[in-house]
Parts: sequence; structure tokens; C-alpha cells
Amino acid sequence: MERLKGISILVFALAGVFLLSGRATAQYPPPSGSITATAGDPSPEVDSATTITSRLLGTGGVAVGGTLCTFTIVSAPGSDATLSSGAAVTDSQGYASVSLNAGSTPGFVTVGVACGGMQTTLIVEVLGAALPPAAPIGPPSTGDGGLL
Repeated sequence: MERLKGISILVFALAGVFLLSGRATAQYPPPSGSITATAGDPSPEVDSATTITSRLLGTGGVAVGGTLCTFTIVSAPGSDATLSSGAAVTDSQGYASVSLNAGSTPGFVTVGVACGGMQTTLIVEVLGAALPPAAPIGPPSTGDGGLL
């Protein structure tokens, strides 16, 4: 009975290690600083483009230049939203930019940015194309001239 109990504990321990090994990661020491991402136009219309810019700051808010940042489309309402590039290097002020082609489907595009051991996401709302003004119905009224 004790042998069976020992084997059961071992099996559960190994299963726990196996299941958790791919789920949790940590970086030591943890990255210090911050990363932000912004869109030049946070609500572009379909089939237009906007610039996605990230900024990497290190300890004490000092800009970090020369660091590779990767940009990915995490989710999109259609299949044709694209980035001009999947990566960019930060300049001396800590900025890195790519262009997002919004695609042809209205909805929310989520862009992921990873840079210097940190990551963030940005959500851009792609708007449908504006409709042209409605045409007037019928000929314009000339009035009745006061006659009934």
C-alpha cells in the first residue's frame, strides 16, 4: 500500500512539472523600464494605413536606443490587415515604428509589441468607409405660392 501511495505521488508530481513547464516563464532579473505603443490614427477607415509607434524606456525613464522591437498582429476582424514590417530598431529617443494597413473589414485589430524583454498590446478600431450623403427624394419643392 505504501509503495502504491509513493508511486501515485511521484506520478502526480511529474505530471505537474510536465504540465506547468510550458506555461510559466520568468526572466531574472526582471526587465526594468517601460514600453508603450500608440497609433497615429487610433480609428483608421478600412483600406487605409496608420503608423504604430512603440517607445522603450529603461531605468529612470531613460530612452533605450538600438533595441530590436517585434510587431505582430495578434487578432483582426478579417484576414488582410498587415504590418509593413515585423520588426524595427529603436532610435536614440527609444522610438520604433511600423505601418499598419487596416485591411478591408471594420472591427478591432490588436497589435502586439515586444521590445527589450517587455511587451504590450495596442487595439486599433478600424471604421467602415463613410457613406456618401443621401440623395434627396423627389424633385425639390417649389412651394404652392400661397394658393390652395
